[in-house]
Amino acid sequence: MTSRSPAVSPIPPHRTDPTSTQAVELAEQPTLPLPRGLRRPRPPKPIIEVWGATSRGRVRKENEDQYLVAALDRGLGVRRTSLGPATTTDSPQGLLLAVADGVGGRAGGAIASATAVDAIARDVLTAMPWVLDEDATDDDRLELRLDAWISDAFRRTQRTMRRVAEDQGIDPRMATTFTMAYVAWPGLIVAHVGDSRCYLWRDEELQRLTSDHTMAQHLVAEGHLRPEEAAPFDHMLVNTLGGSSDDLWVELHRLTLEPGDQLLLCSDGLTGHLRDHELRDHLGRDCAIETAVEDLVAHANARGGRDNITVVLARF
Repeated sequence: MTSRSPAVSPIPPHRTDPTSTQAVELAEQPTLPLPRGLRRPRPPKPIIEVWGATSRGRVRKENEDQYLVAALDRGLGVRRTSLGPATTTDSPQGLLLAVADGVGGRAGGAIASATAVDAIARDVLTAMPWVLDEDATDDDRLELRLDAWISDAFRRTQRTMRRVAEDQGIDPRMATTFTMAYVAWPGLIVAHVGDSRCYLWRDEELQRLTSDHTMAQHLVAEGHLRPEEAAPFDHMLVNTLGGSSDDLWVELHRLTLEPGDQLLLCSDGLTGHLRDHELRDHLGRDCAIETAVEDLVAHANARGGRDNITVVLARF
């Protein structure tokens, strides 16, 4: 993929380090000045810690997961990504977190996930001048506009993936999951396709914000199977970025964060080994953020590491 902006590093042809971690602390920022119109002033930002890690696991020969942690301020400062070295920026207005899991068993899984992360990051950079426009006067209109833009960005990314597949002579059906969280304190927008997950930990409780776009979830939701009967269909994805169909449904959620919250994004290499109550207990421990993330990855590997494992954790 050609690079149009120095803010995002190009996609390397192959991953060389199967496991990587990085911590980020975003210093407290003052409340933005109240602009003209109806926009409400935002509360002061807390100190935000973010840590990301990815592992090939113990079975797969290649790591097809990717993740991104980036600060946004009319530009994209990539704080950490599995795509390689990147630049940083100070005084961020927002935070972008993403996890992508290339679909295994099909050529191009690693390229699919890397392309998706890179393309959506560039799209976010293009959109930020108006997303952060202080002259916006209608919060509701801006929210609708942003939701529509996110859905369109996913569809543009799907078209980009097909072009990359054609250019590189690989299967045009390459596909990936994609789970993204955009934080403009205290607002949170989650956009999701596939079976990676986003969780919110608050007051010792864990809430799964996203649903799994799998045949198992579909059959249970439609009442055709009980949850314990649906296990054989757990890994049959019915909604991905890329793939053989142009149909795409982007699941969107909007929440208000509170100090003390934790946000967890992960691939199914983690949730395939740890149940939700175990994730809740891990996040409730009093430990450094890097310890929490590395322990989650280590536990998944200790239980077999059947798939690639990727974890991104933010503490507010």
